Amino acid sequence: MENLKTIFSGWYLLLFVLAITAHVLLGVFAPDPRGYAYDLYIKALYLVSTELRIPNRDDCWICYHPPLYPVAGAAILKIVAALGFCPRVGQYAVSGLGSLLSLTLSVYGFLLYLIYRKNQRLDLVLWALILFLPVKFINSFAIEADILGATLIVAATYHFALYLRDDEILHLLVCSVLIGLATLTKYTGVVVGLYFGLVLLWRLARARDRQGLNHGLLYAVIVSVMGGWLYVANIVKYDTPFPGNLAWNTGEKYWSNYDFTSFGLKRIVRTFDPAAVPDTPELRDYWKHKKTIQLWRFYQYNNEVITSLYGQLWTDFSFFSVKGRHGLHEFQEVFQGKATPKALLWAILVAGLVPVVLGGVGFVLLALHREAGLLLGLFVITVAVYVNWFTGYTIWMLKTKYLLFLIPVWLVCINESGDRIGASITNVLLWPAVVLSMLYCLAFAVG
Repeated sequence: MENLKTIFSGWYLLLFVLAITAHVLLGVFAPDPRGYAYDLYIKALYLVSTELRIPNRDDCWICYHPPLYPVAGAAILKIVAALGFCPRVGQYAVSGLGSLLSLTLSVYGFLLYLIYRKNQRLDLVLWALILFLPVKFINSFAIEADILGATLIVAATYHFALYLRDDEILHLLVCSVLIGLATLTKYTGVVVGLYFGLVLLWRLARARDRQGLNHGLLYAVIVSVMGGWLYVANIVKYDTPFPGNLAWNTGEKYWSNYDFTSFGLKRIVRTFDPAAVPDTPELRDYWKHKKTIQLWRFYQYNNEVITSLYGQLWTDFSFFSVKGRHGLHEFQEVFQGKATPKALLWAILVAGLVPVVLGGVGFVLLALHREAGLLLGLFVITVAVYVNWFTGYTIWMLKTKYLLFLIPVWLVCINESGDRIGASITNVLLWPAVVLSMLYCLAFAVG
């Protein structure tokens, strides 16, 4: 409770109000009420709304996803329609849900960070970072399930960390319910749910007490009852618990299609040049075979793993800023481009190296001293599963937004580094990236 009072007072409150304002502007100036979306989740929402059923895998491109987000979105559409508003207002309302979730993720993520952080003099700058991190901000106003899944996982991790610290059953109950909901939102929820189960099993193996056994069984029952039915139904209906995800259902890997070593800020900035189309023969041949020239133009910028994920961390990677770059569905006609100053792109990409490097160093330090094991384990397991997933496709859109729930882990790692080199120096190093993030988010919102 004391931590919440800190967040909603003084400079912390001012930053939170600024973040709310930025999210409102993002929605007001959005070119489409469906927001900055990659895929047409709206089709699944309308299927639920009109036919009052969970979509089948083949009903639409993204209908294989778990149903919580389509059901929640359809409920919002129904309520808005019942109040007499037009469908566009309903779409804005669903997209606006993402903005609320983004702010909720910030609060829960910061509270989780506070459990593990060592140097409180870094709290304000890291609070500002989680509020205005471009990848979270840009992808918040959109009819997509990623922000919901990430928020549920972060909130569940917070309560799980409190349970491990205080051994209070209430926190485990809340965590169990949130994980159950997460498994009904994104398949990542299953991964995190299994990871938490392994942590409980490890604690039981070490303590061997009756209470630990009862708590573990309670967690397993709640999560299984809430989310298990979906995966059983998928096995019965589609012969796999994860329909629509070939990489999780086959053993084939395409490592050679991805470059894990290259990194260049210049290449990120170059993606914002509408005329820039790198000559990559293998990808060119692949997309020519597919006869989808717009997709070919876009995905050429996306085979360098580190470059792409870093570029999407601090910018939209030109996905919405360059006309014709989206390349998918009718959104091709929606995103007509944004005038992002090149100087701002360079500045935020250079300044952003500081928190990334500090986070990497902090990760190593925490691992060496066996601290924050819950968070480090979450990072390693989910990143490993993510890499295993996208390398199972011949080519796939690398998306940093799939890892939004790892932001609190990053903050804890930055704090660890900052505690070693000194809070004053670290603040000087971090504030440029944070201020530039705020400027970029504002520029993107109204651009």
